[in-house]
Amino acid sequence: MSYEKEMEDRIANGEFGNPKKPDLQMVNRAWAELMEREVSNRGRKSVYHGICSVWADNGKVLLSGRTQEEITVPEGVKVLVLRREPEPGTRQPDASIVYVTYED
Repeated sequence: MSYEKEMEDRIANGEFGNPKKPDLQMVNRAWAELMEREVSNRGRKSVYHGICSVWADNGKVLLSGRTQEEITVPEGVKVLVLRREPEPGTRQPDASIVYVTYED
């Protein structure tokens, strides 16, 4: 979700008072917090946490796979589908689904 969309949703949900006339100081503080979080993540090492591998499916499903253990994906993290180049004739996955956190 983009920061702009996140802020639009927060305003619409009344987090900053009346959605038609939100408290601009509260909105500005929220924007500052979002930008601070973005800047603090820059330059930090990304940590990729595997969710599952996925394989191409010839049916109506584009890709399918199963998790191997219970996984909790933290709210607000980036989720990626990483395409792979499997060797022909192997059962290697076509892609992996991961979420990204950052080292402190």
